[in-house]
Amino acid sequence: MPNVTRNSVKSSAGAGASKTSEPVSASCASQKASPPYEDTEESEPAWGIPGELAKELARLSALIVEKSDVHDKKLEEIRISTSATESKLADIVNRIERAHRIGAPPKRYEGDQPPRARPLIARFLRFQDRNRVAEAARCLGDIVWEGHRIMIFPDYSRLLSEKRNKFNECKKLLHNKRIGFSLIYPAVLVVKAPQGSRRFEDHKKAMTFIRSMV
Repeated sequence: MPNVTRNSVKSSAGAGASKTSEPVSASCASQKASPPYEDTEESEPAWGIPGELAKELARLSALIVEKSDVHDKKLEEIRISTSATESKLADIVNRIERAHRIGAPPKRYEGDQPPRARPLIARFLRFQDRNRVAEAARCLGDIVWEGHRIMIFPDYSRLLSEKRNKFNECKKLLHNKRIGFSLIYPAVLVVKAPQGSRRFEDHKKAMTFIRSMV
């Protein structure tokens, strides 16, 4: 058996360790000495999306933001218009003293025939508003809401209505002659003659004057 000393084993182990460490240090040196990697193709974003796709996504994002701004502006315009309408409606409601339906509730009909609508009567705080509503109803002519015809006319007592109805023939004749007129409260006929306006509280005198007009 050969005589091997402890020092020779250590020296051989140290020599082997030094030999194996040489390639590692050489590899590290080669990595340090190698030039940095340069890609000649188009660079991509860090998240892996190609450049053209990233540009398209950016364009779509900007378009969404633009459309969102336009949508927000339209919503703001609608809100302002709605607020103005609500303010006008509130002002109209404040000008009405009271309003209610008259007559008994309608009976229920079988089938598709709708029940008869009940008249609605309203009392305005100012007669100017009442006159504006009546004038607007005359200008509009037929008023239809959801397939139902709505008629607006002033509510007078029976005695006053009979007195005003006495001017019906006068009004018909004025219409035929294309002469302007107005029947004001309570029962006064105002004829717009060429020589000036004439007021009549008696329907007989009014008829005589109208017939004398050419």
